[in-house]
Amino acid sequence: MANSFLKIGYYFTFFTLLTIFYNPVHAGKLERGFEELKVYNFHDAEKLFRKALKRDCVGGSYGLAYMYAMPNTPLLNKDSAYKFIRIADTLYPKLEEKDIEDLAEVNINRSTIDSVKQAVSHYYFVDLTDTTDVQLYNNFIAKHHWYNQLDRAISLRNQYAFQNALDTNTYTAYRHFMDCYPNAPQFQKAKEKYEIRFFETKTQDGTLDDYQVFVKDYPDSPFLPQAQRKVYQLSTRDGSLSSFINFILENQDNPYVDEAWENIFYRSVKTFATEELIDFRERFDNYPKKKKLNAYIDQSRKRLIPMIKNGKWGFIDTLGNWAIEPKFHKVDQFHEGKALAGNGDKLGYIDLLGEWYIEPRYEDGFAFQNHVATVEKNGKLGMINYYGEMMLLPSYSDLGEMLHGRIFFKSENDLYGYFNKNGEVAIEPKFSSAYDFESGLARVKVDSGWSVIDTAGQLLFKPVFDQVSLFKDSTVRAKLNNKFGLLKASGDTLLPFEYDFIGSFSNDRSIVAKGGKYYYINSRGQVAIKSEYEYSPIVINYGQFENGYAKYRHNMKFGVIDTTGKRVFPAIFEEIGTFTPPLVPVKKYGKWGFANMNVDLEIRYRFDYAWPFIDSLARIEVSDSVGVIDREGEYVLPANFEELTPVKHGYISKRKGNYGLLDKNADFLLPEIFHDVQAIDERYFIVRIESYLAIFDMQRNRFIYAQEGFSELMIDNSMPAGSDQEK
Repeated sequence: MANSFLKIGYYFTFFTLLTIFYNPVHAGKLERGFEELKVYNFHDAEKLFRKALKRDCVGGSYGLAYMYAMPNTPLLNKDSAYKFIRIADTLYPKLEEKDIEDLAEVNINRSTIDSVKQAVSHYYFVDLTDTTDVQLYNNFIAKHHWYNQLDRAISLRNQYAFQNALDTNTYTAYRHFMDCYPNAPQFQKAKEKYEIRFFETKTQDGTLDDYQVFVKDYPDSPFLPQAQRKVYQLSTRDGSLSSFINFILENQDNPYVDEAWENIFYRSVKTFATEELIDFRERFDNYPKKKKLNAYIDQSRKRLIPMIKNGKWGFIDTLGNWAIEPKFHKVDQFHEGKALAGNGDKLGYIDLLGEWYIEPRYEDGFAFQNHVATVEKNGKLGMINYYGEMMLLPSYSDLGEMLHGRIFFKSENDLYGYFNKNGEVAIEPKFSSAYDFESGLARVKVDSGWSVIDTAGQLLFKPVFDQVSLFKDSTVRAKLNNKFGLLKASGDTLLPFEYDFIGSFSNDRSIVAKGGKYYYINSRGQVAIKSEYEYSPIVINYGQFENGYAKYRHNMKFGVIDTTGKRVFPAIFEEIGTFTPPLVPVKKYGKWGFANMNVDLEIRYRFDYAWPFIDSLARIEVSDSVGVIDREGEYVLPANFEELTPVKHGYISKRKGNYGLLDKNADFLLPEIFHDVQAIDERYFIVRIESYLAIFDMQRNRFIYAQEGFSELMIDNSMPAGSDQEK
């Protein structure tokens, strides 16, 4: 685009030069030529200047150049002006001193020659700015290197040349720009574009061979890491153990070898059990992190128990030593070798050595299962894999559990679908409600009707049911028009929809009720017990089989049958507790006692409630207090406890608001001086006095760890000798 301001400037220059020539000059053709220009007699001036060329080439050339460059004249010709000013410019330095002095008489000197040069160049530049032709700019720059706006011309040239490269968008176009214009400010951008397009072109087919060749032939490329990553991804895309092994063997210099080893490790070790870790060490003798593996093995042999010290959580082992130093604000139990842990208000996951395996960045998280874990961020749920990679971005209000390679999710339009184990949509969101998979099937709701799908998302039958339930053998209980029936996984009817109730299966028996009566069927839908019993909704509370027995009711009394329908106990009791031979808790005359398998009363009716015997002891309740009796009905512990909670090898007791611990013989291991006692597992217990904690080993009958100050509080809170806790 022409620059009008610059045009005006150059017109002013010409006007100034022209007024200089109004001074009287008494000379020859050159001088007369300038005189003719003063009166705008351009044609005569041109003749005089051309004649002057023969005697004074510099002066004549200058005069012609000046005349051809004058604005608003019929002889304006920038090409001719350029030709003659170049002659004058070239020859002027070669003149004798006398000739220079003569030319100066008519104001031709270095300065005026340069002024005309600038004026002529400016004509070309103004015309040039109306084009984006790079070659024209290059020609101008080569021919007008003296131009005082040459930087502007070069800048425009570079701009248009780079735009051409962008429009072509090939690595050769960017390479050409870089080779031609190494000093251009766009050089670095062109280099970046070149590297991108070079990488894309050389790997455009996206094959493993493409990326392997690129890695080999272009080790200095800034895209080498991306190529190495693609080699790793394509080599191991099937996720098989063998693919990771082969990748390591064939790509020793690839930076993802360590990640491949980690994949091999976590695909080989699922539970972090000692046997698994040792087996891995033997199978993969060249595993590069042997020191850490051996540390895992040592740590896996320990029972790691969460414990707090000075406000920070860590883990102690069963010897009371800190296996993982207390340095976290929160910890959970270990699952699959990882434990949720937190620092500040963010949560991550640590390994068996207490090192961050997944940095704390989540608001909440759940235990790893099947090598994935659900996490929460910004109030939304997502899913990560074992390396902490986000398989599902945290953008879901509801996520299920990864079972059978499927996990349900709730989409933005409030419909449910399922992802596979790789976080890819396996079943499109089209259900109004959905459940986790069980035995390869899942319950789903389409609009207002329920059905069942397989892992491919295929409906097994039309979604017309009010409710559906899945049983372990893939039998489906369904309800239609307020009636129950049974379906096979194929969708075929096993029992017609004419029953008031169908229970779940236990011991291969299920209740079916119809017309006020119920009987039992097996999982094939066949009648298993023909005897019919009176049905009411409370049957579900007592009529299900458990350990081969079920209670029945007749004339407001309870009895017991076995899976053949044989009456083990006649219906003579007001209530029967859990049926655990040889002594069974039974209720008569408003009190509980115990009967043997011959239905003979062995422990008389004298308790307000009775629980079944565990080993040789049973809990009983009298006047809202709990005690323990032996098989003879004699008190082992008097009925003066607020609570007696059974644990694997004894009881947690509570009296007067304090807790204690007893063994299976009802002997006190810990007196009732504690503010809380909770089982970690069947052997270890966390006990608390005020805010001080300790861990008690029931098997060895001793504390394995106690916070500082705990022992002193134990002594302060101990009961005096002679109390009933002595027993």
